[in-house]
Amino acid sequence: MNTKIYFKQNQRTIPESENIISRHRFLQLSLKTSAGVFFTLNFIGCRQSPVPPVNLKKLSDTNYENITIMGDFFINDAPVQNFNIGQALDNYLYGTYHPHPIENMVLELVSIPSSMLAMLYIDHSFTPLAQMNKIERSEIFLKWRNSPSPLQRGIYTMMHALCMTLLSQEEQYSHYTRMTL
Repeated sequence: MNTKIYFKQNQRTIPESENIISRHRFLQLSLKTSAGVFFTLNFIGCRQSPVPPVNLKKLSDTNYENITIMGDFFINDAPVQNFNIGQALDNYLYGTYHPHPIENMVLELVSIPSSMLAMLYIDHSFTPLAQMNKIERSEIFLKWRNSPSPLQRGIYTMMHALCMTLLSQEEQYSHYTRMTL
């Protein structure tokens, strides 16, 4: 197989074997690249989540922290005492039957605050919401609420709706709303 490729610009001949990577070399480079990306993403902008103060059925520590971050903004002044939004999400996803598979969609939404790639895409920022202080997160959420971008407004609306859904399932909240009407 001594096929040659001819280029008319510089009249140079290049053997075909110089341009082809073997399957073994391709797989080796792919594995090295994916391992490098995995370890880089784990060490850049990623940190260990605090252990939740309650026993959860299946919700991860990171998702617990993320929903707590969202709850701190969206239901900060809720009339329910000792409301734990992380435990409410865990019960909502894994404690009740849903006719439609909602777990993946909800967990994707909840993973946004700790994702650097999501923040880069949504807000053009390299800093995830989980690494910001409360004031910076509030500014970002308010910016999303009033944004001309449908993506930012949509994510804000979905996060707000999720938090309000979890709050409305709390028995104390439904008792409070009945008393105020």
